[in-house]
Amino acid sequence: MSDGRTLLDELAKREVVICGGAGGVGKTTSSAALGLALAHRYGKKVLVLTVDPAKRLASALGLASLGSQPTCIDRLVAPHLGEPLRGSLYAAMLNVKDAWDQAVHRYADSPQTVRRLIANPYYQSMIETFVGSQEYAALETLFQLHASGEFDCIVVDTPPSKNALDIIEAPRHYSEFAGARLISLLTSPARVGWRAFSFAAAPVSKMASRLLGSSSLEELIDFVEGFQSMNAGIQNRARSLYALLQSPRCTFVVVTTLEDVQFGEAEMFTYRLRELGMHLRGIIVNKSLPEFLATDGMEKVVLNSRSPEKVHNGLPGAVQESCTLAEVETVSEMVQLLHDRAVLERKLRGTVSHLGRAAIVTVPLLPRDLSNIEGVVEIARRISPQTALQEG
Repeated sequence: MSDGRTLLDELAKREVVICGGAGGVGKTTSSAALGLALAHRYGKKVLVLTVDPAKRLASALGLASLGSQPTCIDRLVAPHLGEPLRGSLYAAMLNVKDAWDQAVHRYADSPQTVRRLIANPYYQSMIETFVGSQEYAALETLFQLHASGEFDCIVVDTPPSKNALDIIEAPRHYSEFAGARLISLLTSPARVGWRAFSFAAAPVSKMASRLLGSSSLEELIDFVEGFQSMNAGIQNRARSLYALLQSPRCTFVVVTTLEDVQFGEAEMFTYRLRELGMHLRGIIVNKSLPEFLATDGMEKVVLNSRSPEKVHNGLPGAVQESCTLAEVETVSEMVQLLHDRAVLERKLRGTVSHLGRAAIVTVPLLPRDLSNIEGVVEIARRISPQTALQEG
């Protein structure tokens, strides 16, 4: 499977599409382009949700900022399509604090617990610094948006690969956090009373202070008691989240380039998806050199360019006068490098299919900036050539 139609038809069957890949491969623009293509081709109501704190999605869509509430961007996209958008496209950015505050309201045992916990400095430190906090918040937000049924499809733009894997494994990480030694130590004295424990708890309090950045034992106790009241609800949600990620309703798209490091991360990402029993249905290979650079005809050009004097002497008079032999040599070297790289990429393209049974789309390296609304539309055209995305 290697055409945009196959990729989009595959993704159109899903309710959640999670885009992963290394940094710098065009993942944010590709995520927005997938959302646009799905909205326009199938008339769907699509939300692009970015979990990456770098705010690239807002920039790509021409927005000064992007909040946690879905924002309709049809009016921004339509002028670049050349025709009305058939569906509807929304965008939102994860707000970690909002997501956790909503979780507290959802799972705490009373309004009093909600107020105490949200005001607690340990809780605030956990949101900002504890490993897995952002990833779990991302999945909570995704789950709520998906459960609302407001959108036909949600496309998730993740941070670079390692962080994307953290998001995928966040439900398990949360379970480990909730059952961690710190929580176990802090909750066990409840059976005999906190006052009897207060002196013995000093080492535990110091450990917690290092982890969460606070120093008051009373605040720590209040945090643990409040968090305990939420534990059952969040544990149940963690299991539901994992089930959603593994279900046919959710699929993954890997965005990569053919550079060594980025392609290596794509291999790692797809391997881990298989290990976790999750579905990979698309691979977007970005920034590929044009295939003609690897042809036999181009090889002849390269061979000829290895004689810079001959090339220089063969130039038209006016061009020859304005171009030094050293400049011709530099161009010859560049042609050689491009050809060699294109030949290597041709070989690498043959290995992309080994990443998984997925639709593959190749987007060529283009001589213009694609990290903007025009770039989103351009890539949407490239991954969906059959869609009626007219030139604007």
